[in-house]
Amino acid sequence: MKPVVFVTPDEVLDKETGRPYYLQKRSYSMALAGAGMLPVMPTEARLYEKHAKMADGLLLTDGSWDINPARYGEIVTDRFSGLSWYQYNINYTRDSFEIPLCKAFIDAGKPVFGIGRGMHIINVVLGGTLYADLAEDGGMIHPVGASYKIETDEKSKLGSIIGPKAKVKSYNHQGIKTLGEGLEAVAWSENLCSDGGKKQLVEAICHKKLPVFGVQWNAETWGTDDEYLYEFNRQMRGDIKVAPERMKEYLEYGKTRMEPLPGVPTDKDAPRPKDNALFNYFGKLCKKEAKKKDDAVKAFKDAAEEPIMFIAWGACLDHHFSTQAMMLTKAYEWAFYANKSIPLVPLDIKEAKTYAQLGDGLVFPGGMGYSPLPHKNENYTIESHARKESMEDELYKEFKALRKPVFGICDGGQKVNCVQGGSLQLSVYKNYKTSHTLTAHPIKTEPGSFINRVWGDEPVTNSYHNFSADESRIGEDIIITARTADGVVEAVEVKGYPVYGFQFHPERMRGDNVFPAEGADGDKLIRAFIEECIKVREGKEPSVL
Repeated sequence: MKPVVFVTPDEVLDKETGRPYYLQKRSYSMALAGAGMLPVMPTEARLYEKHAKMADGLLLTDGSWDINPARYGEIVTDRFSGLSWYQYNINYTRDSFEIPLCKAFIDAGKPVFGIGRGMHIINVVLGGTLYADLAEDGGMIHPVGASYKIETDEKSKLGSIIGPKAKVKSYNHQGIKTLGEGLEAVAWSENLCSDGGKKQLVEAICHKKLPVFGVQWNAETWGTDDEYLYEFNRQMRGDIKVAPERMKEYLEYGKTRMEPLPGVPTDKDAPRPKDNALFNYFGKLCKKEAKKKDDAVKAFKDAAEEPIMFIAWGACLDHHFSTQAMMLTKAYEWAFYANKSIPLVPLDIKEAKTYAQLGDGLVFPGGMGYSPLPHKNENYTIESHARKESMEDELYKEFKALRKPVFGICDGGQKVNCVQGGSLQLSVYKNYKTSHTLTAHPIKTEPGSFINRVWGDEPVTNSYHNFSADESRIGEDIIITARTADGVVEAVEVKGYPVYGFQFHPERMRGDNVFPAEGADGDKLIRAFIEECIKVREGKEPSVL
């Protein structure tokens, strides 16, 4: 099996709903896959010790948030307002996620690769400090989003890989001030200063003894379409002006990214660069770590101890880089972690079979995706839905082949019917003259079904969706296990398999929801599903219809 590498996500708040979610650029997983690694996104900060035991390496990603200067003992005050400027650009939860995770991997002696913010995390974990802002704190005029030159220490490992000189591109306004313990600088850029002089900035670091290194620039975009998409989407937003001939090129490329189904590109088509020297080096380190295990799948599961839930992702564009990304609303991972399982996110569509071997259960979440380009929402939704569906199709096929449990929620619950060949009602209101969206409502369950065993005959649920399974075009081997009084399909199972789909959101029926469904405990449903996963993990037969 390929070495398992955990890839940290960025964290964002949905401006429409106010809900927090994880986001990760696709180019990280594509670069890891191209270098022969299996990318997985961890989601639960409190599991850092188990994560360090499970994975063979850690990739600390870049992102749109700064590290809190208090983490390295400094406070930067804005000279105009008297307020700490960084209060508007830090994410306390991401710091709390990545810092203990990085420390755990370093303590375990496992490979760690940091990119941009990720390099800064490594430095801070080892006691180093940062320029909280290269201009304000360091007096440097450092390029952002533009190519610039660096020089390396040719005698260092990274120097021998990169070469004595190179051109790179980064998007960071922070940088290393003093090095952490055990680290050495192996690459530098020379920057103009506000006082007219010049000053060097550390562009790459290596640990003197451990397989730990980092770079200031965005090495993951090499050989992927991220750089092109970044420029294209910035132009579409009007952030930059381009020459007419380049504009024509952008628009032609844009058509290939936004064409309607069928034929819309999915992640199967995404380039996986095999010549990314830094990722190939990281891959060698991780493969060396993986070779220490006699049985990689067993070692992964034994380190986890608790059932492993792979939660499929929704598709989106990364607001910071305007490139393809994956997203996951935090409510899903919170609910499955709270019920004593380990939530992870699979990232490479071509490795669905491996994820099925590693995981104990599969979760299809609700939601589709979004675009930061308002006038492109309709077209982007077509593409984002295709990316989400194609990933779920591959995962479903492999998990079902191993008779491992599948749990579909809302859009994911409808997916269970669709993947079995069924169709959806386009509008519950249109077909039933009623709407259950954001309204608590009772449902009637079928005796002997999964939902009936857990919730009884007439539980109360809530919904966030105006689509539902079309009973006149139901999927093959689909058994309807719950309906509303007016006939809307609320739950399904697949005959002979531990596969369950729900129209509602059990992960939000936990007492902290704005629209609670009284009498319905979502945790009971999730716990019962996890118990089915444990049965299969132990070689027992799951409860099926």
